[in-house]
Amino acid sequence: MPNRLTRGALAVIGILAVSMLLSFAGAPTASAKDHRQRHVNKIDTHYDEESRTARVSARHRSPSGSGSSTGFPVVCDKTEEVCRIPDPVDPGTAARSAVAQLTLPVNIPRYGPQPNQNQWGIIPVGYPVWLWTSSTTTTLQKSVTQDGLSISLTARRQKVSFDMGDGSTVACTDFTTRPAKLTGDPRRPSPTCGHEYQVTGQFQITATTSWLISWQSGGQTGQFQITDSASAAQILPVGELLSVITEDSP
Repeated sequence: MPNRLTRGALAVIGILAVSMLLSFAGAPTASAKDHRQRHVNKIDTHYDEESRTARVSARHRSPSGSGSSTGFPVVCDKTEEVCRIPDPVDPGTAARSAVAQLTLPVNIPRYGPQPNQNQWGIIPVGYPVWLWTSSTTTTLQKSVTQDGLSISLTARRQKVSFDMGDGSTVACTDFTTRPAKLTGDPRRPSPTCGHEYQVTGQFQITATTSWLISWQSGGQTGQFQITDSASAAQILPVGELLSVITEDSP
């Protein structure tokens, strides 16, 4: 071992590291410091001659009294005799990053009736259009690991907002799929989610889904919202039907 690192210097480094670990929560009072010292279970010091650094780690019991233990690795630079404690990971921030591991279903907008169901190939102005989405999934759950934390995620679909392309937006929490052949009155509106166009044109429907994400990690909980959007696969043509009265030929 190099002359510069004596056993005494290594001991000083270990004491420095432990001192910083015990003051991790701030400048404690004597009683608070003694309280943390009583919870320290094990201290290890490992010196790496190649990198000329000493790694000091302490494992202590949680002050909450739950009996769980947590390790705080500390890296001490031999030349500067400075110990650096890694910043703690915020569970809420980690949970937001962990959502990338949760595969949410794409809610592609669906509607009926289809324009090709009539001889004109359009949806008439004022005709009730039923709206729903390609997915019926409303809840997803998954446990993931993010930034060293174990996180439980639950995603719940809150609503779907349909941008109808004509300046109108329809927000729905429930949907009813329109049958290809609707019995009874064909002009019956959707019982849950629908729209009637008042102008003619070619319209693209977009559905934006709002999800409420609930997370749990290390005894902490929280919630936040995210959204995703998808467009209908085809353009919806809306036209106007006119009645023309003609005289019968003699």
